[in-house]
Amino acid sequence: PPCKKAVLTLKIEALEGTTTIKHHLFLHTKTEGLLSAFFAAIGQKKKGEPARMNWQMVPRATGKLKLSIRSKKGERKYNEVKKFYPKDKNDPGFKVGEF
Repeated sequence: PPCKKAVLTLKIEALEGTTTIKHHLFLHTKTEGLLSAFFAAIGQKKKGEPARMNWQMVPRATGKLKLSIRSKKGERKYNEVKKFYPKDKNDPGFKVGEF
């Protein structure tokens, strides 16, 4: 149904290089799971807690996600967020080129 949306500009850093993509989060009760996954990925939501969207904390937040390449027949390929991974407080974060 018609609803508001948040357009996020995500900076992706990987071994292959750095890119920026746009991701749309639809603000509707039917997409609450996707919103919860995003806020868990940036460390603002814990498992079992209700989602509280603090948009002022989103700029410069970091997290992990699964990126896939999507293509339509006869058109160009583009990056797409497939999944957001919850932030682990014990994980120091991904550093490009480090193991």
